[in-house]
Amino acid sequence: MDLYEAVDLITKGLTFNLIVSVIIYGYLYLIKRKVSPFLFFYIVTCLLFDVVNYLSGRIFGFNHFLIPLFGIFEFIFWSLFFLGKEKRKVFHYKKILCFYLLIVVVEIYFLFFKESFLPIPSRSLGYALLLYLIIRFCMISTYEQIKPYKSILFWVLFYTSFGCIYYLLLSFSVYWANDLKFILWLLQSIFLHFFYIAITYYQWNIGKTP
Repeated sequence: MDLYEAVDLITKGLTFNLIVSVIIYGYLYLIKRKVSPFLFFYIVTCLLFDVVNYLSGRIFGFNHFLIPLFGIFEFIFWSLFFLGKEKRKVFHYKKILCFYLLIVVVEIYFLFFKESFLPIPSRSLGYALLLYLIIRFCMISTYEQIKPYKSILFWVLFYTSFGCIYYLLLSFSVYWANDLKFILWLLQSIFLHFFYIAITYYQWNIGKTP
């Protein structure tokens, strides 16, 4: 098995990871434990994007347009997850969201008609903006406000930081040797496995008390 086949196998394992997570959520729901609809929605949406990503590749021969689309979904999801209505007003959230949406639309145009990502991909920019909002949330919040998120906050901060760098590197990887591209892809796949497990573990913990 060469490097490409190994990375491809690990990446395909993400689908299995997400399916197991959905089953765990279903189990918690059936035994009437606390289930976060927010996190369940996130995991299910990740699974749906994964399936659509696979089908688009098989049917149309390309699926890169999903990268900016999933980016805007994650930006909206995690910003709403951490920021209440009042904090969104203080952080000028609507202006940031409109700016990001504009960049996503421009990138999708480039992908379809220019067949290239932006020099700074919208996904990297989205993660940078999300990182900014979450750090500001942490800076102006009390410990009691942060406490409910403390076991997942580190993973989301690390995930957004990693994603910001990853998609920026991805846009330059066309100039790299194949092995370097696959190593970058491998790192992202491994981290996504840990990230999905961390989210499910967080849900399992908050669902311990009926």
